[in-house]
Amino acid sequence: MDQKIKSLITDNAISSLLKKTSVDVINSSVDYNLQIININLQSNQYKKPKDFSLYTCTLGDKEFKHSGFIISRNLIEQEPKIGDIIKIKTISTSTLSHKECKIIIVKKYEYVKNNCLVNSSLINVETYDDVLKMLTQRKKNFFSSKNYKNGTIKLQESMNDIDMKSVINLSQISTFTKNICLYVKLIRKSTTKEFHNKVTQKEGRLLSIDLLDKTGFEMQATIFDETIEKYGDLLEEGNVYYIKGGYAKLNDKRFTNIKTDYRLIFDMNTQITKIIDDNIFTGKKIEVLGNNNKIMKFSELKDCKKNEVINSIVCVLQTFPPQKKQSRIGDVLMKKIIVGDISGLKCQMTLWKKFADMDIKESDILLLKFIRVNLYNNNICLSTIDDSNITVDPKDTLKELEEFKKYLNSGIKEDTFKFIMEFNNGINNVTNKNINSNNKDESLIPNQIPTLHENKIMYIHDILKSLKYGTNFSQNFTIKATILEFEHSNKNYYYGCPNKICRKKLVKNEDDWFCPGCEQIITEPNCYYTLSLRVIDITGEHALNLFGESVSILFGIDAKNYAKLIESNNVAKLREISNLIEYQTFYFSGKANTIEFSGRVKKQLFVYKFEKLEFPKEKNKLFKDIKETLRQIDKDE
Repeated sequence: MDQKIKSLITDNAISSLLKKTSVDVINSSVDYNLQIININLQSNQYKKPKDFSLYTCTLGDKEFKHSGFIISRNLIEQEPKIGDIIKIKTISTSTLSHKECKIIIVKKYEYVKNNCLVNSSLINVETYDDVLKMLTQRKKNFFSSKNYKNGTIKLQESMNDIDMKSVINLSQISTFTKNICLYVKLIRKSTTKEFHNKVTQKEGRLLSIDLLDKTGFEMQATIFDETIEKYGDLLEEGNVYYIKGGYAKLNDKRFTNIKTDYRLIFDMNTQITKIIDDNIFTGKKIEVLGNNNKIMKFSELKDCKKNEVINSIVCVLQTFPPQKKQSRIGDVLMKKIIVGDISGLKCQMTLWKKFADMDIKESDILLLKFIRVNLYNNNICLSTIDDSNITVDPKDTLKELEEFKKYLNSGIKEDTFKFIMEFNNGINNVTNKNINSNNKDESLIPNQIPTLHENKIMYIHDILKSLKYGTNFSQNFTIKATILEFEHSNKNYYYGCPNKICRKKLVKNEDDWFCPGCEQIITEPNCYYTLSLRVIDITGEHALNLFGESVSILFGIDAKNYAKLIESNNVAKLREISNLIEYQTFYFSGKANTIEFSGRVKKQLFVYKFEKLEFPKEKNKLFKDIKETLRQIDKDE
């Protein structure tokens, strides 16, 4: 095949497609250039306006070919032929199979070049496992080759046989470092990832590893493509390596877990040697997790930004069966657990993909590394990402781990842990008239807390202005604002799953409800508030979002009884609720953030504390300010 034609075809495209379709996918977007090696027309349909043809075909990339493809096209389109190079844009997997493999349906494609010479030397593969077996055999052949036997690649070496004088610390590395020579421990190894290089328009693979030196400094290194074939299987977590070669580049901290200024790149010329008798990392107690990766307590999570990555030490309080969730790449395995930490708080954690298969039981202690902080149902929660690392019952010599074990051994029980509730802890220092239909005490009186009128008051305009710098920015606020007229409707609540971990909105059937989160039939749903109020201060008006207990306290009625008032159209009772809060002034405290919605940034204000303005408190605050001003004048004189 001509090299110019060959350059139009995507590298490793068949391998990537087979890996992607190893699970069911529906209308998945891809971007691969493949050549039609063989094609057969199977059927035509002539019923306007849906005239189309179906073809079974074999498609190939530069190395492999696969016969399990179906192409559909409208009759007005160009007919696909052997030798054509097409760009595949949308695929789905079929319930049909060919040689016990899923057939891949090509739904959208476009022509790149027609009538090209077909590469007759392509290797036929049926599954992604076939590709992996072939690559494994190549590695074995490579490692048994003359170069390997002559010592080009060193697997193990005694520490006494290396030159420690040339070793530098990771903290000394910069883009000006020429002779990189390291003695490090590999503490984390990611899975191999595929990516699309927009500059070269080629597909590639990368593998990231995190290295720790004897000073406790961490740095991330990356190897690509053929270097993965050379070293990928030899690099193992927990081993110590002597590394010579490679280079440093500036680190884009948005996409790495270790926020150092530089990161390392190892190539085919890098020499990596495994040390078999290390006495630095085994003989020295390194009490740090890393220079930029401290252990974080749950009590500190309220200050985290959305999607921030943290490390923590937790105990498993509850586990739930794994489930399959549909995603853009098909069905994905997930598992939910409840974990608690030394601060006495607990939260939900979602384990995705390979982490859902881990043997994690109640009472297990977990060392969590590179775990994402999210917000779900207005509660802070955690979830794994591809680069996460979970160690069950770790043996590390971390002082935080020893402190946590002592904490658990002090007689702590599961019911002593409290959920982190960022927005569902509404606070109001005035007792509203309870107007629920049963006239019973609903125990909605909040805990006593410092009054909000003593906080620094901000203006709505200033808060919104400060949120213009990006979707990850957020800040706490306290405002003094008046509630405008609002509408009572079923938009102020929803019927949700009674499972505290799920709380998803239910789908109504004839006689019962269905939870799409738990995938179960629900006979007695819970009712949850979700309220948006328009408020105004001297700089303008904006919507405030309140949830759960906050709205119960504000309305003086729980969500279930409020729903009954709406559904029975009890205008008199609803009017009583309105009279309690409309055109009343409150201090509202909460968090402001931004989200991307339909291609634009939307600014939101979430309230989790509020206090009704009372004249005596306002008067006392005014006198206090005057007194402080007079005292300052006397001091200046």
